[in-house]
Amino acid sequence: MGKTKKEIEEILNGLSPQLEAHKCSLEVSAVKGNKVFIYCSGEGAVCEDKCVDEIIKEKFPDIEIVYV
Repeated sequence: MGKTKKEIEEILNGLSPQLEAHKCSLEVSAVKGNKVFIYCSGEGAVCEDKCVDEIIKEKFPDIEIVYV
């Protein structure tokens, strides 16, 4: 899953301008099995839009995203 973590980090890095505009920061804290644990800080921590989930699931449809 090392490759998966790196690929998800690349997706999040590509979203940096949008995340910064929303005063949000995301970081992959771990990948275990089909779960990716993402630390979310800033105003995005209370966002229920799920736009990041949709972008990640485009490439990894079977992954479960857990925000910590």
